[in-house]
Amino acid sequence: MSLLISCWFALLAADRIDLLGGTGPIVLTPFLLLTPLVVAGALWQRLRYRIVFRIPPSAGVFALLLLALVTLVLISVFVSNDVTRSATRVSQLIIISFGALAVWLSIRDRHDAQAVVVRGARAGVLLFAAFNIAQLAALAALLPGHWPSSQLSLVSLVPDVYAGLIPRLSGPVVDSNRGGLVLVLYGMLLATGLRVNRWPWLAGTAVMLLLTLSRSSLLAGATGLLVLLVRHVRQRGGLIQIPPALLVAVATSVIVTTGALLVSPAVRAVGARAVQPLGQRFAVTEGSSRDHLRLLQRGLSTATRSVPATLHGIGYGSSHLVLQDFFPGDRYGNFHSVYVGLFAESGIFALLALLLLMALPVVRDAPLAPLVCAVAVFGVFYGALAEPTFWTALVAGWIPLDETSSRPNITSSPTATPRIAPSSN
Repeated sequence: MSLLISCWFALLAADRIDLLGGTGPIVLTPFLLLTPLVVAGALWQRLRYRIVFRIPPSAGVFALLLLALVTLVLISVFVSNDVTRSATRVSQLIIISFGALAVWLSIRDRHDAQAVVVRGARAGVLLFAAFNIAQLAALAALLPGHWPSSQLSLVSLVPDVYAGLIPRLSGPVVDSNRGGLVLVLYGMLLATGLRVNRWPWLAGTAVMLLLTLSRSSLLAGATGLLVLLVRHVRQRGGLIQIPPALLVAVATSVIVTTGALLVSPAVRAVGARAVQPLGQRFAVTEGSSRDHLRLLQRGLSTATRSVPATLHGIGYGSSHLVLQDFFPGDRYGNFHSVYVGLFAESGIFALLALLLLMALPVVRDAPLAPLVCAVAVFGVFYGALAEPTFWTALVAGWIPLDETSSRPNITSSPTATPRIAPSSN
């Protein structure tokens, strides 16, 4: 069961894998397949070992707010000009959000819950690195872009390339921004998990986050890190102790790079060619940055164009209908913001429900509140409401892991009498 949970975390956002090979009506991702398996496996273990299932109060509040959000989104479907697509998008939202909640509730009270989550995050980091290497190999024509073939594509390795020169490595995720988001999730789970040899994993995660060239993800990661540092200083009254080996490695890299740039004109020329498009990528005046701002302005004007639109929106999942000038013929066009998109599509009350889901873990200073802060910042400039990573992060922020549970060690004899811990308020 631990292996299955680790696979679920590692393949959480792996939409480069289509288990139908591109021949089905949907992309059958590992998340859709593994979620019911994890929940069913946890339920079977509970029945086998007679484990009492306890729902913490925070889970009940989260479920009620999520149900309110889904209800408001569902109401907006009836005013959509594309009811079929809106209904499909709502179904997707329900499956993903409640699926993430069900999995987290299934594992939160395991006796090894913290270790299982950390192993899953590490497996995700390793898988991300493996897919990055495979994308570079595909870019160099050493591997096919689609495996086993373009007609039956179970795995896609075609990388996104910025400015025709720099690959944006996104791991097992098609979109680089969503790939960065899953790295932020893994990094925060590792940073707040078991305090055993975390720095190499965090350093590797940070490097791969940079390679996504995702501004939203980098901003989210920086926000989560800042909140973690503030919490550490407030709780312990001191700075985080960085291992000397890591400091030596960073200093050595800086010295070697600086020396090569000073000594070799060829290295300087290559560095200049590489830095120029990177500088454009992170400039405020870059083309996509301006487009993002225009989309946000369009979303706000759409949401406030009339009282009915402000109350119930234009219909969940129907942004593409008013954005054909931005995305001609695209059925997936959106306002590139969780908040603006939900406001425009489902109205002000749906937005308030989502803001409560975001704010309450931070107000309560939950153990994974820094993760919620990171995801909240990511959502400002990216529409991630239908992403498993987004909802897994929210659920983790709301519902803490409980390792003092009634679950027996399931490696013991199945005939042994299970431990039943005394109930507590």
